[in-house]
Amino acid sequence: MKEILIYGPIGQATTAADVVRQFQDAEDQEVLLRIHSEGGSVLDGYAILSAIKRHKKKVYAHIEGMAFSMAAVISLELRDTLSMAKDAWIMFHEVRNYAGGTEEDL
Repeated sequence: MKEILIYGPIGQATTAADVVRQFQDAEDQEVLLRIHSEGGSVLDGYAILSAIKRHKKKVYAHIEGMAFSMAAVISLELRDTLSMAKDAWIMFHEVRNYAGGTEEDL
C-alpha cells in the first residue's frame, strides 16, 4: 500500500502537482492518504480530488490531527474509507478569499 501525505497548507506545502504525481506512481496500488492539514487552495484541492477519483484502486483516508477547510472536503469525499485519530479534528468554515472577509462581507 502506498502512503500519500497531505500535510500542511494545500497549494503550498502540499501541491496538487506533487499529490497527482504520487497517485500516478501508485496506479496499481491501494493508497493510504494521511491527512494533517489546515486546508488551503480550493483549486489545488479539487485537482487532488480528481486524482483520487481517477485512481482505480481503493483509497483510504486517515485524519491524523486536523482536516480543516479544503482538507475536510477531501476527507469527506472518502467517507466510506475514512478513519480519524481519537483526538483528530475536522472543520468547515464560511467561504473566504485572499481579499479578506467572508462572501457576505464582499
